[in-house]
Amino acid sequence: MSKNESKDQVFYLSEKEFWSDIKDEYIQRIAEMDPSEVYRSNNPGPTNPDGSVNFECHCVGHLVASPCGHEFREAITCQKSSTEEELEAGACGDQLLAFMECVMRTQCFKTTPKDEESTATPQDGEGVATSKDEPRIEMGKVKKAAKIARKIKTIKPTDNRIKEENRIIRKKKEDEQELKITHAPKISSAMFLKYNNQLGPPFHILVDTNFVNFAVKNRLDVIQGFRDCLYAHTIPYITDCVMGELEKAGRRFKIALKVIKDARFQRLKCDHKGIYADDCLVQRVTQHKCYIVATCDRDLKRRIRKIPGVPIMYILGHRFSIERMPDAYGAPQN
Repeated sequence: MSKNESKDQVFYLSEKEFWSDIKDEYIQRIAEMDPSEVYRSNNPGPTNPDGSVNFECHCVGHLVASPCGHEFREAITCQKSSTEEELEAGACGDQLLAFMECVMRTQCFKTTPKDEESTATPQDGEGVATSKDEPRIEMGKVKKAAKIARKIKTIKPTDNRIKEENRIIRKKKEDEQELKITHAPKISSAMFLKYNNQLGPPFHILVDTNFVNFAVKNRLDVIQGFRDCLYAHTIPYITDCVMGELEKAGRRFKIALKVIKDARFQRLKCDHKGIYADDCLVQRVTQHKCYIVATCDRDLKRRIRKIPGVPIMYILGHRFSIERMPDAYGAPQN
């Protein structure tokens, strides 16, 4: 046995002596109890035979004898007598709140440095530590009533379910001091200002679908009309997409299809999908400046005029005419 300098005295007992003292004290306490209390002490369960809560059970803890014992009894009794649906709806919320407020007000539930020293465990072989002071009151675990939070589901403004008209498009703020970069298209080496050096006899002509059809309607020979317009040897070209458009048209372009199957027309293979010819012709004259485009389509002529150095041949007054051709006699200059 050793004595500390503090007011509390700690006695170190062996395990055998500790259990022998507890056994004698337990037998003496049972002899002094009433029969009803003996039944409760022998009943370790949390409930009595009548269904009420057994607050004498060791599983409840020391909260019944604490200053907040009344609030603790009301909260446990309400929770025992309520159903699961009532607990989810917060039936015992007021009782639990009153018990928690009482715990926060009470000073005895707060730990102090002396309590920590008194509850320190001894080293191995020194026995079990006991104190003459009253046991520290421990707070039992209380289940709080579950609160169901209402969540508002929202979707992002860029979700696919929102229509394009109702979408919020946020514009990026432009920095006025930032340098603006403009990408200019690469100029072909065949161009000298607006003059195309790659044009010259023999002339290479890309023929469109409607140009052959208009030539047949005006009863014009395509090969002879090219020579009369340019006064030089010409080589007409037909792409696969132009041939596909004429074949798909059927009997309407039967004569035009027979004209372009002449051996003097050379075929050009296409790598793109489909039979739409306008994009194919524009791409070819953009990459290679040696072609003349023969077409009567207004939209295609408007697109080709944006490409510098590419002449356009069309039918005007029952004869072939050409524009944007240098030194073309009788042709429009603009």
